Amino acid sequence: MSYSRVSEIFKISIGPSSSHTLGPWKICLDACSRLDEKQEIKNVETIYVHLYGSLAKTGKGHCTSMGCILGLLGHLPHETDPDAIDKILKNIEEKKILNLNGKHFVKFNEKNNIIFHHNEILKYHSNVMTLEILFNNHEKKMFTYYSIGGGFFIQDELKHQKSLIPQINTNYPYDFFYAKDFLKTAKEKNKSLYDLVLENEFSKSKETDFFQNIDLIVETMMQAAYRGTMTEGFLPGHLKVRRRAKELNLQLLYGKKISSLEDWHKSIMEDQNDFQKTLKWLSCIAISVNEENAACGRIVTAPTNGSSGTIPAVLHYYLFLLNKNETPKNTHRFISIASLVGSLFRSRATISAAEGGCQAEVGVSSAMAAAALTDALGGSAEQSFVAAEIAMEHHLGLTCDPVGGLVQVPCIERNAMGALKAITSSTLALSRNAFNVVVDLDSVIDAMWETSKAMSTQYKETAEGGLALVLRNC
Repeated sequence: MSYSRVSEIFKISIGPSSSHTLGPWKICLDACSRLDEKQEIKNVETIYVHLYGSLAKTGKGHCTSMGCILGLLGHLPHETDPDAIDKILKNIEEKKILNLNGKHFVKFNEKNNIIFHHNEILKYHSNVMTLEILFNNHEKKMFTYYSIGGGFFIQDELKHQKSLIPQINTNYPYDFFYAKDFLKTAKEKNKSLYDLVLENEFSKSKETDFFQNIDLIVETMMQAAYRGTMTEGFLPGHLKVRRRAKELNLQLLYGKKISSLEDWHKSIMEDQNDFQKTLKWLSCIAISVNEENAACGRIVTAPTNGSSGTIPAVLHYYLFLLNKNETPKNTHRFISIASLVGSLFRSRATISAAEGGCQAEVGVSSAMAAAALTDALGGSAEQSFVAAEIAMEHHLGLTCDPVGGLVQVPCIERNAMGALKAITSSTLALSRNAFNVVVDLDSVIDAMWETSKAMSTQYKETAEGGLALVLRNC
């Protein structure tokens, strides 16, 4: 399938990682569902989770065990209270018992039942996990999965579906593999890219459900940014990274006390923001969201957890820092255009840092934000895709080198850089003839995928290269 729906690209999640936390979480949910369908849960004695490749190398810093346990319990990511997680995990640690899918108690000791195979890399993908299910009658089942980024996963027996060869699919009116096909169809039908997205979405869901989901996505993004600016202290993990968003926010608002999200947004709009202050606001918001992500808070994959701050920062720029006197903007359209670009990268390349480095996360997010902002500012479909191309072109080769295996350094600041690049890319695209470009979006997606394949494994979320290597003793 080429087209990914908005609800697939933007998912309400718990930090810190979409491929290492959310992916394993959903994989465990899927495994429980498979056992439940065959009425086998009641016969399970225990489950072992085997983690390989990048999941093993950086799993501890990415809270992979947490995701696995919550998935085995049957908790849904978008419904789980982040503040309740520690209590849930502590209870299992003390009792050495886990209520599988909320239906059957099994023996479970995290230290023994979640196994990190640090020196084993299996074929096909960097993020591999196998669930070994032992039954009371001494029989055993093995389920192998691949966490492919953005919370998406593939069962081993269905891995052929991740083929990069274009496949004809009639599930959507416009299930295209290339950006050029969207542009051609939009021109032929005299429609906008947003119109095409809506037709695809409405072929699968009710209009009200679609718009309500985007409203929830935007609200969750806004709340994450607000919570981050209200929270101080240190992020989890041995690096002891101090949270900065609250201090930045206080500096920007001259110490003004804020009591609600609405009050915060109003204060941002009322402030006199020059160029330097606008840059500071962008950085503050991007950092705020990613600090929430690093602290296992509630965020939205955009398209991943690690890149969750870029689009909220650009959306805040559009809504509250730019053209403040205009009527409220169409966030439905903004999110839809961003999602379309994310879908193109996912279908023909990757949005997994373990597979493509940080260009696959912050790079894709920056391209999504650039296209959405260009469209929102009145740019043509061609200009929107040019903006996405420019943003990715200047992220090509960006490595994923999390220090200590934590989604903190340099991940948090990279989202701020991605937001700045998105705005610059939009500005450049709006000031040029979109029909007179050397590199188009399809070409840069191909280049990004080729770069991903050529990139050394140590620069793909293994914490074995770049800053992670230089600062390995931190």
